[in-house]
Parts: sequence; structure tokens; C-alpha cells
Amino acid sequence: MSRPVFRSRAKANFYRNLIILLIALFAFCEAAMFILTQQGYFMLFPQLLVIIPLWIFTPCLKIVYSKYQIWSAGAEGEENVAEVLGSLKGFETVSDVVLPGGKANIDHVVVSTKGVFVIETKNHKGLVRCRGDAWTLLKTGRKGTVYSSDIGNPSKQVKGNALALRRFLSERLGINTYVNGIVCFTNLETRLETWSPTVTVLHISNLRSFFQTLKEQNVISEEDVKRIKTEVEKYSYSRS
Repeated sequence: MSRPVFRSRAKANFYRNLIILLIALFAFCEAAMFILTQQGYFMLFPQLLVIIPLWIFTPCLKIVYSKYQIWSAGAEGEENVAEVLGSLKGFETVSDVVLPGGKANIDHVVVSTKGVFVIETKNHKGLVRCRGDAWTLLKTGRKGTVYSSDIGNPSKQVKGNALALRRFLSERLGINTYVNGIVCFTNLETRLETWSPTVTVLHISNLRSFFQTLKEQNVISEEDVKRIKTEVEKYSYSRS
């Protein structure tokens, strides 16, 4: 089964292509200035042959490459989670969902007779601490200095998505069921420390076992599982 193509991957590919374009433009400018030098231009300042293109393209390339790294890492995390979820028996998964009237992206919706779940994937590297709804990310710099980095509020984000999906299912299908929120960290170098989190917080290495060990219970019927998947798939932006 092929992996779904997420919008984050498409975004990463866009920036990758932009990097290639910038490098090609840089090479073209260098070649053009070399020709101009051969024709007698820039004879007093031949160093401009290198300096001007570098001065123009280097800052742009740094910005674009940074965006490529961010989107590529996010896409890889979503793809890895989708691969784990796709291997689970008895669970239906729809990824990359934006519900009508909403702006937030739901990374993954998982549906089974054991319940409905929304998963928010994060690819942060470092020590992640969650106390209730308060989040902190600690990173170690090149010189060994530990510093704090902004991680936002993943639990608030996933709870908002869970509430939006619950309302959607009630209004569209007449299915009133609780929607569980999960924050899943995908970076292999992530360490988690949690104290009374308000949502389930997992590392991807524990994702499979989490679903496999869920208690057997008929929260919703098999028919409703199919109905939910069919309806949510209409708003999925990923494609196989």
C-alpha cells in the first residue's frame, strides 16, 4: 500500500524545487557576469563577479532551505504515523483533514468500534515536558547550553480538533460520541516527561501498542465506523 501524499510533503517539495531554481539562477548570474567580464566589464572590480550574486542569493537560499527543513520534517512525521496506523487491524484511518468551516488541519482521524480519535503529530527534537496543559521544549545547543524553545500548546490544539470533529459527526451523521485527542511525537531524539496531561501524549514508538491494547468495547457500531470514514474522507487532502 502506497503512502498518502500530505500537503506538508507537497509544501516541502515546493521549497525543494525553489532551492533548485535559486541555485540555477545563481549559476546563470555567475555565467552572465563572467561573460561580461570577458567583454571588458567589471575590469576594475572583478571580485563583484562573485560578491554580487552571493549577496543576493545567499539570504534567500537560507530562508527557503529553513522552510524546506521544517515542512520536510513535519511531512516525514505524518507519513510515519500514517504507516503505523495503516498496519492496525480493526481501525480505519483518514489523514490530512480540514473540516468544512474550519481552518485547522487534523493530521489523522482514527475510527473503530473502540472509539474515535484525532492525532496531532509533532516532530520536535529535545526534551518535551507537559504538565497539564503547559508545555515546555528544552534543547541543547552546540556548546552544550540548554535553552527553552516555543512549542505552543499541542494539547489545546488537539482538543480543539477533537471538539470540531465531535460537532461535525453530530451535525452531519447524527452520531454523538466522544472524540479522544492524542499528541504523538515522531522524532527519534524526543524525550517525554508528563505530569497529568489532559490528553494522551505518546511517542511514535508506543503508538501501535496503544491502539492494540485498547479494551474491546462497542463505543460505536461497525456500520457507524464505515459512515464516519466515508464522510470524513470527503475532506481529506491527502492522496495515495
